[in-house]
Order: sequence, then C-alpha cells, then structure tokens
Amino acid sequence: MGAETLKVLAEEGVEFLLTDVKDAESDLKKLAHQYECEHLVSDLGCEDGVDKFIKEAGTDFDILVHTAGITGEKGDPLKMSEEGWVMSCPLSVPDTA
Repeated sequence: MGAETLKVLAEEGVEFLLTDVKDAESDLKKLAHQYECEHLVSDLGCEDGVDKFIKEAGTDFDILVHTAGITGEKGDPLKMSEEGWVMSCPLSVPDTA
C-alpha cells in the first residue's frame, strides 16, 4: 500500500522523505532511488522512532502519509500465517495484546 501511494503521489509531482524500519532498509533504499528522494530509517511505531523522525526530518512538510502496519510477513495478507496475524493485532487493533 505504501509503495502504491508513493507512486500515485509521485506522478502528481509530490516530493518525499521515505521512512521505514531497519529490517526494511534495503527496500526503502530501492524506492528512494527509484523516486529520487531522501530516506530515513526510523520506526514510527514507537516513541523513540517518532522522536528520531522529528529530530532528523523536522516538521515543515505539508503531508504525512503513514501507511505502515506490522504484518510480520510481506505479500498477500490473505496468505499470512496465523503468527503473522497475531503479531499485527496489537498495532492494528488496540487492546488485543
């Protein structure tokens, strides 16, 4: 979902700073190269990651698109394992941990 949102907005001329967690840095770099934009490794799912993002990126932007979710797996959500779904619940559905 994030890459597709990026593609649509890039076609409209929007400039980006991409961010993702350390485990996804390789994909993050590929997207940043593809769309000729900056990237920042930061986990926006925790307070320290948000603080890092604000410290390094600032707050002077017009749009923040946060399409992240924790699935534990990449690809088709209909093919996720039970473990992947259990891992996603605390972030996607509060009070399920």
